[in-house]
Amino acid sequence: GHLEVLRIAKKRLQATGFAVVGAWLSPRHDALSGTGAPSSAFRIRMAQMAVEEDRFIDIGTWEASPRSGFNEGPHDPARVAESLHE
Repeated sequence: GHLEVLRIAKKRLQATGFAVVGAWLSPRHDALSGTGAPSSAFRIRMAQMAVEEDRFIDIGTWEASPRSGFNEGPHDPARVAESLHE
């Protein structure tokens, strides 16, 4: 799934000389996930559990929060930068 794609991307980027410091997975807001999808709270918790011992992948919760404004567009670069500094 998504986590494996992030790990594969890391290996391929490193093989071409890039330094990869981490990856960020951000579950979507309920309003964007479609009918019948598990709640964002559930998806966030499952994602967090899947990477709790993984030092490479972190889970972003901002996009799934009500404060996100249900934005369909790209992540706010300031939020990505903030996450990398944590």
